[in-house]
Amino acid sequence: MGELGTSEGRQFLTALETTFSASHLSLGGAANLLIATIFLAKVMEGADNDELND
Repeated sequence: MGELGTSEGRQFLTALETTFSASHLSLGGAANLLIATIFLAKVMEGADNDELND
C-alpha cells in the first residue's frame, strides 16, 4: 500500500474515503476507532506481504 507520503498511500486513502462516503458511513465517534482499526489492519497486512516478498 505505501505510506501517506507516497502516491500509492494517498490513492488508497482517497479510495477509502470515497468508499465510506458512498456508503454514507459516519466518521465520528466510535466510527473513528473502527476506521482507524481497519486502516491499521490494512497497513499491517501490507507490511506482512512486503516481508514475504523480500
